[in-house]
Amino acid sequence: MIGALGQGSRPVVAARLALMGVLVFAFVWKAATPPIPALLTALGFGLIGIAAAFRRPADRRVARWFDTAMGLAGALALLALAQALRLGHHPLANPAWEEAAALLGPLPGAISVAPFDTLQALPAVIAPFLAFAGTLAFFDEDRSATALIRCLALLGGAFALFGLVQVTLLPGSLFLFEKAYYIDSLTGFWVNRNVAGALLGVASFAALVWLLDVVKGIDRPRRVALLLREDDTGLSSAQLLPAALLALCLLALFLTKSRGALVATGAAYGVVLPLLMQDAAGRLWRGRGAGMGRRTVWLRIAAVVAGLLSVGLVVLLFGGLASARLMQEGVDEGRLCFYRAAWAAFRAQPWLGWGLGTFDSVFPLFREPDCGALSISVSRAHNAYLQGLVELGLPFALFVVALVGSLLVLIRSGARNRIRRRHVPIAGLGVVILLACHGLVDFSPQIPGMAIYTAIFLGAVATIGLRRRRAAPQRPRPVDQDGAWADA
Repeated sequence: MIGALGQGSRPVVAARLALMGVLVFAFVWKAATPPIPALLTALGFGLIGIAAAFRRPADRRVARWFDTAMGLAGALALLALAQALRLGHHPLANPAWEEAAALLGPLPGAISVAPFDTLQALPAVIAPFLAFAGTLAFFDEDRSATALIRCLALLGGAFALFGLVQVTLLPGSLFLFEKAYYIDSLTGFWVNRNVAGALLGVASFAALVWLLDVVKGIDRPRRVALLLREDDTGLSSAQLLPAALLALCLLALFLTKSRGALVATGAAYGVVLPLLMQDAAGRLWRGRGAGMGRRTVWLRIAAVVAGLLSVGLVVLLFGGLASARLMQEGVDEGRLCFYRAAWAAFRAQPWLGWGLGTFDSVFPLFREPDCGALSISVSRAHNAYLQGLVELGLPFALFVVALVGSLLVLIRSGARNRIRRRHVPIAGLGVVILLACHGLVDFSPQIPGMAIYTAIFLGAVATIGLRRRRAAPQRPRPVDQDGAWADA
C-alpha cells in the first residue's frame, strides 16, 4: 500500500502526501470546524487544486469529471462572490440594507446580509470539490486509488479505535482537546456524535471495499490466481485486517448513539447489500469459465455471502435500536423548530437567499416564540438542504440536482465499466445514499472534515470506475506491468 502511494514522479508523490496530510490535520483538529483550522484546511486544498489544474488527467473521461468538479466549485464561488458584492443602489440587495440605511444613512447594499461571513464561509465550501479534483489528478490509476481507499479505511479505523478508548477510559478527551459535549457518546476526535456516526458509516464502506478486494483476489495477478490450488482457502492477515476494520467502524457507529447516522447507514446498506449479492452471484459462472474450480468458486461466494450477512445483521440491529430510541424519546422538537424557522426564512428570500454562511444571523428573525430553550446548536439548520436554500436560495436546488445527478451518472458508468471490481462503485453509491439521507436530519455534509473525507473517497471510486474496458474479452487478458490490476 505504501509502495503504491510512493510510485510516480516526486511532484506527484509529494502532492499525494500533502493531500493525505491535510486530511489528517482536519481529522484530528475537530473536523476543521473552528475558523483557523477551517481556513488552513481550505488553503491546503486550494494549493492542491491549483497543482491539480497543471496536471489535468490525460484520460478524457476522467478529465471530464475533473472539469465537472472544478466547474461546480467555480459556480459556487461565483454565486457567493455575487452575494457578497456591495454596490450603491444594488437592484438585488436584501431589503435589510434599505432598512439599515434609513437609520444609518446611505449604505451600499448586497444580496448577503453579512458579506464578510459569506466570504469567510466560501473556502470551506469549495474545499471538498478541490479535494475530489486533486484525487482524480494525483491518484490517477488503480494501484494508487486502491491504496488511498485503504488509507481512508485505516484512518476511519483509527477514529473508531480512539472512540472506543474514549468511551471506556477517556470520556472527557477529544485526543488533542477537552471534550465538553456528548460525554456519554462516542465522538472520536470530533465534537458532534451525529457527524462522527456519519463518518464511521462512510469509513465502513472504505473497509468493505478493501475486504471485497481481498476476497476476490484483486491484489494477486490473474495468472497467479489461476495457478492457485483449489483447496487453498485459508484465512490470512490480509483478509482479517479489513474485516476487523469493518467490524470496528460499525461497533463504534453503534456507540455514537446517533439515530440519524444509524438509520442513514442502515438505508445505505439496505441498497448496497442486494447489489453486492447480485454481483457475487453473477460472478459465479464467470469465475468457473475463467478456469476456477467449482469448489473454490462456491467457497469464495460463501465467504462473501457470510461477510455481507454479518454486516446486514449488524445494520438490522442498529436500525432496531435506533427505532426503539426514537419511540422512547419521541420526535426532536428542537429540530422541528429549526425546520419551521428555516422554511420561513427561505420563503422570505427564495430567489437568491440571505447569503452563504449567514444562517446563524438569520435564524433569530424567524424563530417561533413557543420554541423555548433549544438544547442543540443554533449555528446550523440541522438539515443541509434547508440551510442551503436559506443561504443560497433556489440556485442551491439546481446545484444539488447537478451534484447528485453527476455522482449517480459517475457511479452508473463505473458499475457498467468494471466487472471484477464492480463492488467499488456500488460502495460509492452507498456513501452517496448515506450522506443524502443524513443531510435530511443533520449537518454532516457541511462539516469540512467530513465532506473532504467523503470527496476523497468518491474521487478514488471515480478513478477506479472510469478505467476503460479492455478489448477482445474472449482472449486471456495480459497482466499489467505491476501485475496486480490486469482485469476490469
